[in-house]
Amino acid sequence: MTGPQHPTAPDDRGDASTEFVLLVPVVMLLLLLIVQSALWMHAANVAESAAARGAAAGSTHGHGSSDAETAASTAVSENGAALVAAAATADHATVTVTVTVAVPHLVPFFPEVVGRTQSEPRERFVPETER
Repeated sequence: MTGPQHPTAPDDRGDASTEFVLLVPVVMLLLLLIVQSALWMHAANVAESAAARGAAAGSTHGHGSSDAETAASTAVSENGAALVAAAATADHATVTVTVTVAVPHLVPFFPEVVGRTQSEPRERFVPETER
């Protein structure tokens, strides 16, 4: 004796496999986008930090743009990023440092580099008699 007979239902064998094949690439792309965004934000933070450190180093009395560039490039290497360029300009009032850092790639349409600029007023010595 056989069990109760059900009306003929459409054959849904393989639907789970099809859904899995369609869903996995979308989930993987979202995961890669999240990781790529984190890598970009890390590079941006490294560039910002290095520019600030370079500007602070170059703004002290007796130091200049070469000291600012050295401090910025050291900060990038200490944070484990790849330096593309570090440029500093100094005049009598301010020091401006621009740092460009490479961004590792997982997704092709993200920017390859990120740059940040920081300015600091120059420290100046004022003799006691002029205060």
